[in-house]
Amino acid sequence: MKNIFKVIVIVSITLIIGNFAISCKTTNAGGEKTLEIPKNVKIDINVRQMTITWNAVPNAQGYEIITTSENCGSGNRTINTKDNTAFAPNGNNTLAGGANLASSNGMVQIHGKNKIEITLMPEWNIPGNNQSGRNESKIMATSVTVKVRALGGSKGYIDSDFSDVVAMDITE
Repeated sequence: MKNIFKVIVIVSITLIIGNFAISCKTTNAGGEKTLEIPKNVKIDINVRQMTITWNAVPNAQGYEIITTSENCGSGNRTINTKDNTAFAPNGNNTLAGGANLASSNGMVQIHGKNKIEITLMPEWNIPGNNQSGRNESKIMATSVTVKVRALGGSKGYIDSDFSDVVAMDITE
């Protein structure tokens, strides 16, 4: 009976300590709260338009979205909806006025709090297509990935961690 009582006490203390550890994760020393991680991140591709959506996070001031594309650089972007910017790994920045890259391939459009769109590059050098050798209905990239985090700032909230990486294979 003494052993059962000891086990109950040890389990109870462990649960109490664990509860304190979990609750402390959401508030830092300055009293700021960590934003929730964005959930339900989705990729949808229609012809060459890659649309990314996620559930809005309460108190988020914006989002940072990191996308990659395999076999083509047009989907490699870091987008910040709070600052209305998008960057490509090669350093090409968006124009602040509309969050659009200068070229149509890799162009980023911010459509709202929790939706962006990237125009992916078409497949090139396909025999029998238009004079430029582009197939506008087929994407050069073979797969894409995305991860999203909520951005804090004012109101006593700090940035969340990134969501899990969502991947889509787009080979036929």
